[in-house]
Amino acid sequence: MLQNLIPEINFLIKILFSLSLGIFVNIALIYSGQRWAKNFSYVLTCCILPMTSLVITKTISGNIALSLGMVGALSIVRFRHPVKSPLELALYFLLVTVGISTNISPSSSLTLVALSMFIIYIYALYISRRKGFDSFIPNLDIS
Repeated sequence: MLQNLIPEINFLIKILFSLSLGIFVNIALIYSGQRWAKNFSYVLTCCILPMTSLVITKTISGNIALSLGMVGALSIVRFRHPVKSPLELALYFLLVTVGISTNISPSSSLTLVALSMFIIYIYALYISRRKGFDSFIPNLDIS
């Protein structure tokens, strides 16, 4: 049972590569003068969404019924719920992906959640230190 929770090294390399490409896209936007790309919500969206998409495609590859169900679930989330920010939508996609992929590949969903939450926490810590706050209380308030 515990062996199902340990991801393959190949999958870890792919998920870290997708994360680095998301960060690269965000950095490219920032250096090209797009100030909106410096937004806390957008930076985290650029980190979480590529990894979520990787787990989605890994989960549905080779299973047409599961792929149609996943597309249906994600489109319901997108079109039926009023989304306030890109981060909120990315987190909804993350949660739906984790719920569906846990049945097929527990190691993928565990890796996705652990890495996503680690990135959110570290980036929020970085922003709070940069703004001069001594104590850090994670706050993902979407305004």
